[in-house]
Amino acid sequence: MDARAANLNVSQLAFYQPSSGWDTIPHCGVEGKFQQLWLWRNGLQADHPLTLEFVAMLPFLQTISLYLNDFQGTHLPSQLGNLTDLEGLALNNMGLTGTLPTDLGLLTKMTTLILIKNSLTGSLPSEMGTMTELHILALDTNQLTGPIPSQLGQLTKLSSMIMFDNLLSSSLPTELGQLQLLGEMQLYENMLSGSIPSELGGGLLSLEELELDRNQLTGTIPSELGLLTNMEFLSLHTNPGLIGSIPTELGNLNAILEVLTLRGCQLSGPIPSQLGRLTKLTGLWLFDNLLSSSIPSELGQLGGALKILDLSNNHLNGTMPASIGRFTILGELRLHRNALTGPMPSELGAMNSLNLAFLQDNLLSGSIPEAVMRAPLLSTLNVSDNPLLSGLIPNGFCDMDSSKCEGHLGHDCGFVFDCNNSNLCGCDCPCA
Repeated sequence: MDARAANLNVSQLAFYQPSSGWDTIPHCGVEGKFQQLWLWRNGLQADHPLTLEFVAMLPFLQTISLYLNDFQGTHLPSQLGNLTDLEGLALNNMGLTGTLPTDLGLLTKMTTLILIKNSLTGSLPSEMGTMTELHILALDTNQLTGPIPSQLGQLTKLSSMIMFDNLLSSSLPTELGQLQLLGEMQLYENMLSGSIPSELGGGLLSLEELELDRNQLTGTIPSELGLLTNMEFLSLHTNPGLIGSIPTELGNLNAILEVLTLRGCQLSGPIPSQLGRLTKLTGLWLFDNLLSSSIPSELGQLGGALKILDLSNNHLNGTMPASIGRFTILGELRLHRNALTGPMPSELGAMNSLNLAFLQDNLLSGSIPEAVMRAPLLSTLNVSDNPLLSGLIPNGFCDMDSSKCEGHLGHDCGFVFDCNNSNLCGCDCPCA
């Protein structure tokens, strides 16, 4: 071992003077052993004398924090496995390349491993399953490939598994259901396939965030997810292979669930009335599916918290429930591209926060209620492509103030309708 490294003290770090003036004081233990290396955001570069290979020769290190330095092209040395006292390793945003060394599994005291926003490649070593003290595993925004090792199910103290935006593939190991202390699982934007293991619902009872969106998952949504009563954020969207119905058991997540997004799948059947129990929900995104039947009136029970409701591009039918007027803080209502029938409910006018209402491409009939104009913040109402609408357009719709929707991209503002595909009369539509 290099004698300089073995006996390094603070005074001998003088030639590592940082260039940016940030707080970079290294720390020694009571016996003068160099234990903490905090040199984050100091403008260090790959050609600096302080290489990762040199750092790996400091035998008593407990914490290495070098993130936000430019080590472009540097590989993680396998010698890091010699730092058996290491508890924290933060090397994010450094331009690191290469693979994760299997010797990381020797770091059995490690509690925090953060390697996010690099260019790491290759697979996750199964040896990481021996890092049983690990609390935080953050590897997102790299180019990691291959399956998630089943051995990660042995990390029973893990509270955060953050590995989104990689190229991870294969199925989710059922062993991940053993992580009873896990609070967040962020695996979105990968290439994961296969079904969602029911074991996740049976074992991850501390889970608050489950994000599996933008993968290639298939099969049905397991009803066991309804057991995760600490859940605040559930996102399974953009998995085109997810099929079947929305489990009614998701209504049991009524304690604190705030976001439920299941859009962009192939879910079918009715929207469960049990979702009306999710009274803390602020956003419900079910668009771009194959959902059918009518909109359950029980969704009106979400009126105390819901800000966005998007059920567009499904096969929903029946009438719009009058309970929709209970959405007193809802800002966006998106029900377009369905087969909704019947009159437009006048209760829309009771929605005091409604800004955008998209009802186009349905089969709504009858006249447009004048009461809808009572919604004080309404800046966009799109009723185009509803061929059964008829009657005189109430005063005020033609001059709807659309200034509040400026900056919203991808849609028209104001009162949007058509004369040629309906029997509406007024504004620009000639009356007989």
